[in-house]
Amino acid sequence: MSKLHWQTCSATELAALLQQSTMEKSSAVGKTTVYQVTHEGNEKLILSLVDGHVLVVKLNQIKHPGRRLIDNAKK
Repeated sequence: MSKLHWQTCSATELAALLQQSTMEKSSAVGKTTVYQVTHEGNEKLILSLVDGHVLVVKLNQIKHPGRRLIDNAKK
């Protein structure tokens, strides 16, 4: 499984996502706008492209398997 997850969204969805997020940083790179935001506790990188497409990139949550508790006193 990839550590990165990405998806596309519309300009309308971008506007809603930016309203629901905390803006960490933003800048223009050529004709692309790059946003670094925190949304629902997750850091996301959003690329708003000149043709109206939007790409949202985030790290996948790492799921740890259940851990067993070993009681050393019973040995």
